[in-house]
Amino acid sequence: MNSAMSSRAPFLTLFTAFTNSISKVGFFSALLAASLVADAQVNQNVSSLNSSLAAIKQISVFGQGRVSVEPDLFKFTISVEEKGKVVTKLNQVIVAKSEKIVKQLVKSGVDLKDIQSMHVQLRPLIEYVNNSRVQDGFVLTRQIKVSVKNIAKFDTLIDNIIRAGATSIDNFHYQVSQPRLSYLNALDLAVVDAQMRAERMAASMDVKIGKVLKVKELNSSRVQTYGVMSMEASRSSDSYVPGVMDIGAEVEVIFQLQ
Repeated sequence: MNSAMSSRAPFLTLFTAFTNSISKVGFFSALLAASLVADAQVNQNVSSLNSSLAAIKQISVFGQGRVSVEPDLFKFTISVEEKGKVVTKLNQVIVAKSEKIVKQLVKSGVDLKDIQSMHVQLRPLIEYVNNSRVQDGFVLTRQIKVSVKNIAKFDTLIDNIIRAGATSIDNFHYQVSQPRLSYLNALDLAVVDAQMRAERMAASMDVKIGKVLKVKELNSSRVQTYGVMSMEASRSSDSYVPGVMDIGAEVEVIFQLQ
């Protein structure tokens, strides 16, 4: 039996050494993995700290720009209305008056493409007899939308339209023929205003602004009109008061601080 134990001794010694070697490898592997995890956590913390520091070293400002322009386009709506019992006859009268008005507009210098005759409305004509509703025919109305570029001739144009058979003229409003160009100019001013604000604020903190980190357009367009025109006033030669239109823009700009 002692002989058998002696023959197994080298094997046991080798097995023990092998087992110890595996244990040491597992220990060092676990130690290496823990070290890598710790390094990754440190790098993440450093990155988070750098991000926080970068966020601190920046300034956000709002800039506003405004451009005042005189309107060069005037729009209004002409209504032609007729009352009667036979719709076909009403339509014939409406068509005749509408054609006469359109010819007068073109003769006065309005482009045909700036005249739109689209909306037509037919409704019953209701009369009250002995406190009862009674239909007494129909009311046919056509609307003609007009854009006038030569605003100075508006007074004469209105007189001619009324003589041509217009029932009423309303929905007066001024416009700018190139609002996008005016808005882009206002947008440029808004960016310049944002930079001036940032420089002023940075100077008060004894720092300087650096590169732009972010620009955001806040409002696509803000239009405010000054100057009005009423139907009564339009009949006098001094009624042409287009005033001005303010077209504004607003931006948010984030600058890096140095």
